Amino acid sequence: MTEPNRTSRRLRRALLLGGVVVVLLLAFTGYQALKAKTALESVEADFDRLSVELRSGDEASVQATLTSAQGHAREAFDNTRGPVWWLSSRLPGPGRNVDAVRIVAEVADRLASDILPDVASATSTLTPENLRPVKGRVDLGPIREIKPSVVRAATALSAESSQVDEIDTGALVSQVAGPVSRLQTRIADADELADRASRAVRLIPPMLGGNGKRSYLFLFQNNAEIRATGGIPGAFAIITANDGKVTLGRQGDAGTVGLFEKPPTPLTDQERALFGEDLGRFP
Repeated sequence: MTEPNRTSRRLRRALLLGGVVVVLLLAFTGYQALKAKTALESVEADFDRLSVELRSGDEASVQATLTSAQGHAREAFDNTRGPVWWLSSRLPGPGRNVDAVRIVAEVADRLASDILPDVASATSTLTPENLRPVKGRVDLGPIREIKPSVVRAATALSAESSQVDEIDTGALVSQVAGPVSRLQTRIADADELADRASRAVRLIPPMLGGNGKRSYLFLFQNNAEIRATGGIPGAFAIITANDGKVTLGRQGDAGTVGLFEKPPTPLTDQERALFGEDLGRFP
């Protein structure tokens, strides 16, 4: 046998062996992917049920569903690990889908294990009952108590939302693209809600006088003098907040205030040129 023929045979054998290895990789990865898919479908159902239970305030059901979600998410995570999965994620074509499933499993595991426990803790602490004013006062204690959990969950959700948004669903097969798109939408919605909650727990206590007395001036527009920039105020009220208790103080109309002899705040040369010396003298 000539040397070129030997080389050709060795090349065919190498290609055949490489093809067999790729097929085995895909077969093993497919088996793991099927198990991960089943687990992730269970996680999705758990998350749907948990959303309802969190709103209902059923703590026992919340904990049971959370435990179930953590188990299913960990199963999906475990089935998307290892050198075989890593190699499969780098194959041309199917690699993008394999990597997308891996990312989804990682995110689901962190949601179930790290983020949702904080959310469950916050919702069990802050209830409509302990937010209801008693003798005109809102108890700021529960809001302060949940602040660390809410802020931590909001920060983590923002990071998870950024990670799943990087997945290009247009490059995936439909069986993978659909669930990934749903996850992207759900996490984006949760991220927005968590961001609002985070700002609320940070701002409400000081706004309600939790760090000392706060006074707010409310101005009510004179409907006969409506302007694009706010018009002229026709009435006012002073609201005071102190340690969660809100009281209505002094009230009056523009006539009560009267005219100022000079603007309370010094005017710039540009303001004088545009509006004259009377700017700021009228309430």
